[in-house]
Amino acid sequence: GIAAIGPGRDAGRVYRFQHTEFVADLVGKIELAPAVYPEHAASAVRAVSPSGHPLWAVNPGGKPTSGIAFQGGLLFFGTSKSELAAYATNGHMAWRRRVDSIVVGTPAVSPDGTVYAASLRGTLYALNPRGRILWSYPTGDDVVFSPVVARSGRIYVASTRNLFAFEPGGQPAWIQKLSLP
Repeated sequence: GIAAIGPGRDAGRVYRFQHTEFVADLVGKIELAPAVYPEHAASAVRAVSPSGHPLWAVNPGGKPTSGIAFQGGLLFFGTSKSELAAYATNGHMAWRRRVDSIVVGTPAVSPDGTVYAASLRGTLYALNPRGRILWSYPTGDDVVFSPVVARSGRIYVASTRNLFAFEPGGQPAWIQKLSLP
């Protein structure tokens, strides 16, 4: 099942939602939007209301492979069809974009709505809010981590061997080799 805890000093259980299938990566702002989560075993993305009632479920054409990012009324996540998908909070598909392999890390979204997602094959993608690829950068390594957007706008992503920093326009700022024990 899923339980949501309210924010602030008066934190307490807001709702509990029982479901029999595997559920992971609950995402959502309880006070502002429904909670939305991927069901990896069921090839579905579901939304529940702040009171815990099911609102909608969609099959994005492949199993969800990442967590869900939320910005500007859209939900962004990767699928097993090597796609990055965007859905409105009412469950309607906004767009799907093919990438070179599955996305396993949760996409990151900058304040201007640019979506950053890294594929397992190691390509970092930047897409505008309508799903057009602005730029991509092949890191040469597998990426299983989520990209991060700093306040400065710089994007960071770690591969299995390196940590990369990118300027918002896609230019590498620096690359640091990771030393593993």
